[in-house]
Amino acid sequence: LPEAAQRAQDFAPRPMTAAETVLLVQAYYDLGLRDLAVLALDRFTLEFGFADELWVTYANLLVEAKRWDQLRQLAMKMRAHEAVGVRLRALSFYLEGRSELGQDHQAAAEDAFNRVAELPVENFGLAVALAANLRRLGYPRLARGLLVPHQQEGENIYAFWRLLSQTAHGLKEASLLSLATEKAFRLAPGNVEAMVNHTASLLVTRQRPDEAMRYTFELLQKFPDRPVVRLNHAAALL
Repeated sequence: LPEAAQRAQDFAPRPMTAAETVLLVQAYYDLGLRDLAVLALDRFTLEFGFADELWVTYANLLVEAKRWDQLRQLAMKMRAHEAVGVRLRALSFYLEGRSELGQDHQAAAEDAFNRVAELPVENFGLAVALAANLRRLGYPRLARGLLVPHQQEGENIYAFWRLLSQTAHGLKEASLLSLATEKAFRLAPGNVEAMVNHTASLLVTRQRPDEAMRYTFELLQKFPDRPVVRLNHAAALL
């Protein structure tokens, strides 16, 4: 590995496409040459600026490296870029907010994140990724706003409903929680987490007690020593 890293440092390739740039950056990253990865992205992101994956790769690398000033600059470049300025506008405000949050500028971060909520995010994958990050950072209301318009696209995707149920739980929104946990459970009936969440939602909303009792009993058979399972079954019986 040290020899490979040295050869990579000595070799100065010029990628011909956005895809080649991503591969080059990944190679640098895997070899521990993160500064070279950042330099390559800084040099070629604008050249191949039409490629969303380059902007996203660059942003992820800067977040991981906690290079907050560079991240803010990248967000500004993204908004100013003719090819992706509109398409990735919501992402650019998220990155600006992440930069502010990384520097403990809470108010400025919230202002930027709120701008995300004001913009339509038509790309399903981008909406889900932004929602997941905002929920993780403590902004479930903003995450909800990104996810709810995409329910039809996420209809058959377990991960989508799992994220929406987590978001609804954070907001203590019972009706949305009930919908999301049931959708997740129907898509993955053998998934223990999905069953637990769906059952808990039935108990909280006091819906379909016979169903709640059946599932809590099934969980009790599988995990008889878990206190939470026993308590949930007792609640269902009551």
